Amino acid sequence: MRGSERPEHALETKLSASFRTSIGFWVIVTVMVLARYLDIARFSGRTATGELATMAHFRRYTLVLLAVATIVWTLAHRLS
Repeated sequence: MRGSERPEHALETKLSASFRTSIGFWVIVTVMVLARYLDIARFSGRTATGELATMAHFRRYTLVLLAVATIVWTLAHRLS
């Protein structure tokens, strides 16, 4: 019966690793959003062209980042 236990254990280990990786991925995305917010709100952050960044820039950054992160995360899970 040990042979039948191994695939379950392997699946459990894979799911556990996948879950940990997903949590890490979304923590990094969250930190990126918070860092950009602080950059704009507290430290007079600038855009790539040198103009002073506004909350409209922050909203656009957040929207694009979340859209790209969701696509990357989904593709990674579909391919694994």
